[in-house]
Amino acid sequence: MLVNPELSPLENVLQNTRMAMPPGLKSRLRPYKNRLLHKMARSSGVLPDFIIIGGQKCGTTSLYRYLAQHPNVYSAKRKEIGYFNAMHEHDLGWYRAHFPNRLARFAIERIRKQKFITGEADPAYILDPFALRAIKNTIPKVKIIILLRNPVDRAFSHYQHSVRSGVEKFEFEKAIELEHQRISSQWEKMVNGKPYHGLTIYHYAYLKTGHYGDQLEEVYRIFNPSRVLVLQSEIFFRQTQKEFDKVLEFLGLPAEKVDIYKKHNKGDYGALDESLRGRLQRYFQPQLAKMNKYVDSINWNG
Repeated sequence: MLVNPELSPLENVLQNTRMAMPPGLKSRLRPYKNRLLHKMARSSGVLPDFIIIGGQKCGTTSLYRYLAQHPNVYSAKRKEIGYFNAMHEHDLGWYRAHFPNRLARFAIERIRKQKFITGEADPAYILDPFALRAIKNTIPKVKIIILLRNPVDRAFSHYQHSVRSGVEKFEFEKAIELEHQRISSQWEKMVNGKPYHGLTIYHYAYLKTGHYGDQLEEVYRIFNPSRVLVLQSEIFFRQTQKEFDKVLEFLGLPAEKVDIYKKHNKGDYGALDESLRGRLQRYFQPQLAKMNKYVDSINWNG
């Protein structure tokens, strides 16, 4: 039988079966086939080798799509699965069903003698202690990738995204004044170890999402530093091939040139008021000082 490693065992059997079926039988069998394929996917899917956990509006979509171009990277069914926070009521089989199956990995690694890795990206994970612990408990050897952007620029970009999405009606200065009032109750639930299911934080945590010091403290408390890679977004987009090579080396992948370095999910908007920028720079300074205890290669002062 010819085996296509991209298909499940059942799909390979069905593809290689050339039986003449009575009229209408194929359509009547389709629901059973789909149900069986779903059950097999739940048990045979591999777990990810890497997860890009943040941050929001820092370039995670671009990095994930660049990695998806690599011949040894086999993508999940979608970039953001949300299993470790919003979708955690599902069982592990549901999560596995989003990734390539074990037969594909076996065929590629053992028969083709090629590297095989898969992964996902969800920028909400870095904010959520429950999600970080759940990732470590479920996939102890997973590699963690983080992109961090100047927190002032990130906050303004986040705000503009919420405006475009129709969830933000206030001016930026007013929106950041309202942030604590908007998110405090949800934030307390999340940091106290409960899975977060809402969108309030995702929409309105313009400043909190830039608390990189607190976030990295939690990340390095949970994960072995050798399994964490932190990149500065501005350098990643300015020296993309060089930074992408760092990611490939971290993942144990051979060098590969990406054809098109396009920024994904990039918004166009006006400049931030300089006086407000200065205030926000001072606001974030304690967090940046704390961040530099963990990564001293990132600097937004120059």
